[in-house]
Amino acid sequence: MEVQIVKEEQSALNSQVNIGREITELERSLRRIISHLVITGSKDIDREPPTDVYEDGDKVIILFDIPGVRKEQIKLRVGMNYVEITTEPTTYVTAGKPMLLERLGNYKLRRRVEFPFNIRLDDVKAYYKDGVLQVNLTKLPGYNTTEVTIE
Repeated sequence: MEVQIVKEEQSALNSQVNIGREITELERSLRRIISHLVITGSKDIDREPPTDVYEDGDKVIILFDIPGVRKEQIKLRVGMNYVEITTEPTTYVTAGKPMLLERLGNYKLRRRVEFPFNIRLDDVKAYYKDGVLQVNLTKLPGYNTTEVTIE
């Protein structure tokens, strides 16, 4: 009986040691990832900008909050039922040398907004001011959705 208890205690201790090793390895991995992000300035990570969507009848207004991005960096794509923006980071050169650590705002942005209706592609307008991209859309008539009762 005493040998059985000792074996169970040893097994529990081994499990705790293994868990401790796994936690230590996980911490090391996280430190490597964080270190890489600091060195690269997080520019390899896609981020989604905060977005507001307003609907008024057949009109839709989308506001993308993208401060610090220059208008030339923004790519806007509009499909039959979606709007997508992307930006790419810019590498700045100061005093003839590339930066080692870039500012926090220098990262990729990507956001896709899908709708349950089609968009009139010939009536899309976009404006960029004070870090906010505004996209104005018109819904295509006849492509509304309806809720169907299941029998």
